Amino acid sequence: MNFQVSCSQMTAGLIKAFSSFRPIVQMSSLTEHMKQCKGQFQLILEGEKEVDACRNGLITCEQNEEKLKKELQRAQKKGTAEEVLLISKKLEQAVQARARAEYNSKCSDLCFTLTVVHDLGFCS
Repeated sequence: MNFQVSCSQMTAGLIKAFSSFRPIVQMSSLTEHMKQCKGQFQLILEGEKEVDACRNGLITCEQNEEKLKKELQRAQKKGTAEEVLLISKKLEQAVQARARAEYNSKCSDLCFTLTVVHDLGFCS
């Protein structure tokens, strides 16, 4: 009998405790919070895509520059002076394009990092 009374008292105490319990986050605010998180992660994904595009552009420019260097070496051995001059100009443009792509890639990385840090609330 004592055991049942103790269980009954415990149950009554638990019911009383849980009836006064209020969730910290209301369901509507939880839904809003989840929407905000989803939006932040979508922005992060878009930023990652932009960073990938810049890196791919840099890789393409580097490959083009290497190809033109090889062409220039071949032209210097077997080509005409006009050919060498033309390829040299193309190589100069490719070097400039690679430098711009490298700069864009670094800027994109930095902007993406700053955006993520800001959006995730690491800075005020």
